[in-house]
Amino acid sequence: MKGFRNICFIHSIEDSYDVCYLKQFFKWIGFSYFTFTPDTMGIGLDILRKPENQGFDIIVGLNQVAQWKDSSIISLFGNRLVILAKTDCQQNKDLLDQLIDKINISILKGCHSRILKELAQIYRDNQMVKVMYEYTTILMESMDDAFFSNVRQLVQKALHQVNSMLDEMRQPDSMVGYDMIEYVLYAKYSCQRKINELYKMKKWVLEYPVPKMLEDLEEIYQYDKGFYRVEFLKAKVAEQSLMRKAYAKLFYHNAINACGVDLCKSYLFYQLGKWLDNNKQIYTAGQAYYRAYQCNPVNMKAVFKLVVDARRKKAVDLERKYLRLLIRNWDVSETYKSFLPLMELEYGYKAYMLLDELERTDMQDTRFYSKGKEILEYTKNLHAEAGENHFIKRLYNKDDEEEIKGIGMAIACRMDIKCQELQHTGR
Repeated sequence: MKGFRNICFIHSIEDSYDVCYLKQFFKWIGFSYFTFTPDTMGIGLDILRKPENQGFDIIVGLNQVAQWKDSSIISLFGNRLVILAKTDCQQNKDLLDQLIDKINISILKGCHSRILKELAQIYRDNQMVKVMYEYTTILMESMDDAFFSNVRQLVQKALHQVNSMLDEMRQPDSMVGYDMIEYVLYAKYSCQRKINELYKMKKWVLEYPVPKMLEDLEEIYQYDKGFYRVEFLKAKVAEQSLMRKAYAKLFYHNAINACGVDLCKSYLFYQLGKWLDNNKQIYTAGQAYYRAYQCNPVNMKAVFKLVVDARRKKAVDLERKYLRLLIRNWDVSETYKSFLPLMELEYGYKAYMLLDELERTDMQDTRFYSKGKEILEYTKNLHAEAGENHFIKRLYNKDDEEEIKGIGMAIACRMDIKCQELQHTGR
């Protein structure tokens, strides 16, 4: 389906998990996305007024935050703006269904709700928010085998159900036909890529051969020649093969060139930068990270990579500048830290510890060090600190205290080790 490829979420810090839940669904079926809390790092809704950022197919404002911050945003996007309201009694199922219903009415004009609803049911049944959330894979090496097996079973079951959907759609007497089949196909290959990722982590033979996956992904273009997120998925698949990983660079560039929204290009530039970093192309990696930051100045991943790049170049003033951006974000968010995505805990900690290294004047000057340690201790004790509505308990199994405890400790260990590794590289 043409012209239905990217989505923007505007939300408050308190709604971070709800937006994560919605975003991971659209990520799974092939959308590019941008999530934004107004005033993050001092950036307001004016960022959406730039011509290069007005190409979003859907703008989702959660709980009136867009109107509160800037009511004129409504007229800017017209019927592309969807307003979601969530009450305390609503579950994420209701919120996702509400969003799909509103998209169906205002954008799809009532033609395609069945496909999105079926995909949403598979997404819910298999806890795909947990599967797709990037920290799940990052932390898996520190978790026990039961956690790995659970994630693997969830994604395998989801893949089976998606394949059943495809079989039904391809039946000669199907009432649905091929409407929106590209999103079902993307979900299928997202699952296959995730299974390969899990297998690669265990050093097992990949279940889905990379050359065949790269060929199969081309099928999506039969239904939407402009579905540029396919190039991103091809890049991630290619990276799983020693013989094919060199092609990933081209696929990232293809996706960047085809993307019509700078805020979505930012993530693609960031991913390109990581590929360049991993392949020892350090100078061009720094350029890619800077482009990611230019396209989206609230891209915390890109900002932190610019910190690392500045350290490499011994550019102390630049390093200080980017660290202060991350600290500014933490200062605004700290009161709501129980609602924050896990990534923001990590960046808050690293920013304080690295700035301590830059700014400390004597042994008694612990302004930044103490703050960093406070974040680390909070993270280690998430199982005790976290209430029912804590981000981590909504994302993972809130009734399994050992799992929550293990995840908190894994995050804390990761962010501490990574920070120490960076500090030990010196300047």
